Amino acid sequence: QQEITDPEELKEWMADHPRASLGNLTKVQLELLREFHAADEETQAEMLDTIPELKVDPRENWLRDNPTDNARLALWGQAQIYTRKAYDELQRMKKGLGWVDRAIPSLILPPEESLDTHFEYAASLAEGRAWNSWETQLLLLNDNAYREWRGYDEIEDTKWYLETQIKWRDTNETFGEIDDLEARKSFAQGNIEWFNDQNRVEAYRWHLEEEGFDAGAIMAMTEKHVEYSSLLLTNAPNSPDVMLFRSKDKTGLFNWRVEQGEIQSLQEIAGDKGLDVQLVIWDINARNKALDAQYNSLSTEGDARADFLASSETYAKERYKRSGLTMGVPMESINRFVDFNLIPQRGFRRERWLENHPEYYNDVYLNDDIQIHGAADFSKTPDVEYDNLYDKWTDQIVRYHGSVTTVGSIAYEVRLLTGEAQIRKRRQLRNALFRANRGFFDDNLRWQARAEFVPTRAINGYVDYYGVLFGGKPEGAELWYADDRILRDNPSFFRWAQTTWGWADRDFNLIPNEKFEKAYNEEYAILRHDDGKANRTARLTYRRRHKEFDAEGIRVFGWQPLSRRTGITRGGLGRRLAVR
Repeated sequence: QQEITDPEELKEWMADHPRASLGNLTKVQLELLREFHAADEETQAEMLDTIPELKVDPRENWLRDNPTDNARLALWGQAQIYTRKAYDELQRMKKGLGWVDRAIPSLILPPEESLDTHFEYAASLAEGRAWNSWETQLLLLNDNAYREWRGYDEIEDTKWYLETQIKWRDTNETFGEIDDLEARKSFAQGNIEWFNDQNRVEAYRWHLEEEGFDAGAIMAMTEKHVEYSSLLLTNAPNSPDVMLFRSKDKTGLFNWRVEQGEIQSLQEIAGDKGLDVQLVIWDINARNKALDAQYNSLSTEGDARADFLASSETYAKERYKRSGLTMGVPMESINRFVDFNLIPQRGFRRERWLENHPEYYNDVYLNDDIQIHGAADFSKTPDVEYDNLYDKWTDQIVRYHGSVTTVGSIAYEVRLLTGEAQIRKRRQLRNALFRANRGFFDDNLRWQARAEFVPTRAINGYVDYYGVLFGGKPEGAELWYADDRILRDNPSFFRWAQTTWGWADRDFNLIPNEKFEKAYNEEYAILRHDDGKANRTARLTYRRRHKEFDAEGIRVFGWQPLSRRTGITRGGLGRRLAVR
């Protein structure tokens, strides 16, 4: 018709085809149809979505507007019934003709009570949905009489399943277009109701009823699967949180999935350690994720990590417990392992603890399958006071005794000096350290005594003796017996030193009294000539005038007694003083 350009010819053609308008297509429609039928399936689907005109059925629209003609065509099987008016008209025609229902072609006249279903079914098909689409299946499920009339088998899916799939059709399509895993997780977290329903759908498709589970068990397993899937949005499948979640399952879901070969059992994952031990490790990991991250961010150099553990004993215990179980420490020994590792590594507290816990020492500490340690030599473990003093004066001891490589030590500060300059500077710094830390001088000597295994009974003697030696002989003194007096007054220390260090015996009777020593150094020894030589005459006079002094010299040094008349010694000057 559109190709006829002559008016008379067109008028004649219209007379021959009075109903031609029923099949009219515009040029646009014709071109679209040609393009549509030439396209592949994917392009056709896109065209149907973007060009609504392609879905228009002019014949159906005309029949909807003309119910009598719709009924006439349906009566002879040439069309479906599209409206209730057409249905009523068909019933009138059938009655007028005296026809029974079976005279009507099949699938033309649905049960009257299913008429609305019939129209919805036709509309669903017209919209491009297949007979087995979720929408169509739901129609058939809700109207069993209509389903039987159409000759379809029973619908296997449930109403909930079909409604859920219809509800989330658009969301599923959006999700299907996302390829990136993290983006998918983010989408799921932002659409949690949809995500949960999709996991219920997944559980539904397992057909657990065919595995012998009752309705209650299936519901419980389904909801457990929903919880599990939500957990996986923020946790890896083998993460501690997920493992613990699985371990607490009472529904049987994960046992069933293990049987299906979908996942490993917890026992397999735990391996040789055993599930009981691995559950404890998972629990510690799950509860300490934030603290573990904070600890791991600290430098492995220096004291940062040790200080962090010291600031949180609870976390330190958890960390040591996990470490021990991972290494294979038996569960019955794990608390001892934690106690041992809480002890600071400096000093000898650990050795002392091991000596007091022989069972742990033999069964765990020396067990090379757990960790390789050398045997401890408890004979070299000093008294606990050694560690107490070190803890009390840690900074001061490090400064005083630190090596030339220890930054902050006295040795480090004087490392560039030599000879007398180094000696003077070292003494200056040591004295300054003692002045600034009252009590450290004696405690430093006590700490050294403990390091040398000096027995408690001899400690005070050690401190006094080496304290005097540190001070040294006073400048200008010829006699100095302060150290010998300390040894004389502390026999426990002296006898121990003789036995342990092999010190020679001494005759403490030959030690002059302090009064004699003071007078000798300050008055007697300075009696000299201008050339520095001893003034014998002056000294003899001094002896004669100081009888107690003279007697002490005779007793200790064997001076010859003075003549009563002249004051001259008998037997010469006697032995020379060995000034120490």
